[in-house]
Amino acid sequence: MTDDTPIFPEGLRALPSSWGHWPDEETEERWALVRGVLEAGLPPARLDEPEPRHYQKYKFFADDEEPPDDWFCHEILREKVKDLPRLTVGQLAEAEAACAADGLDTTDFRQSRWTWRIAGFIVEPALYWCGIADDIDALDPWFPELAALYIRRRMAVEPATLALLNVRTLSSARTALNALAVDPDVDEETRERISGDLREDETRPRNLRFGLAPEQ
Repeated sequence: MTDDTPIFPEGLRALPSSWGHWPDEETEERWALVRGVLEAGLPPARLDEPEPRHYQKYKFFADDEEPPDDWFCHEILREKVKDLPRLTVGQLAEAEAACAADGLDTTDFRQSRWTWRIAGFIVEPALYWCGIADDIDALDPWFPELAALYIRRRMAVEPATLALLNVRTLSSARTALNALAVDPDVDEETRERISGDLREDETRPRNLRFGLAPEQ
C-alpha cells in the first residue's frame, strides 16, 4: 500500500461530507447512498469491543480524572483529518505519529481498531438520518435488517438502536426489535432499553413516532 491508498471501501468514500453533516432532502439517490454507506461500514463479524468510543468534552471530566489516551487521539484525529470517508494510509500514519509524539498509547492504531472506530464516526450520521426520515416506508425492510446487524456486531449501537426504535411502526422494525430484546449477544443495557420502549408501546397510539434529539 502507498500513502495515498484509501482506508475505506468505495461505499464509504461516496459520502459528500464528513464528521456528521448530512443534507435534509429525501430522494431515491440519497437513500441509495445511505444504504451503500451502511452496507460498506458494517463489520464482517462482532467486534471485540463496541465502537466507536465516545467521550465527553475535556472540561466535563472531574478534576481528579485524567481523560484516557483514546480521547486525546480522537481530538488529534479530528484536528488533522477533515475528510474522514477519504482517509488514506498516509493520513492515518500521520495521525498516529502525532499521537505518539505526544506520548499517547497508539496500540489501537496498530491493531486496526481505529479503522473501525473511524468507520463508526462515518456511519453514525447515516443511522441518525434514517431515524428522522419522513418517508420511513423507503427504509422497509433493508434498514431494520442493517440496524439490527450493527447492534449485534457492536458497531454504533446507540444510534442504531435509537433509529430502529424511531421507525418501529414498520413491521420489519418491530420484528427486528423483538428479536434483539431477547438476544443474549446484545448487551443488557440495549436489551432493556428496547424492551422498555416496546412495553410502553402497549399503552401508546400505534402510529406514534419519536424524534431523535440532535447530537450536541
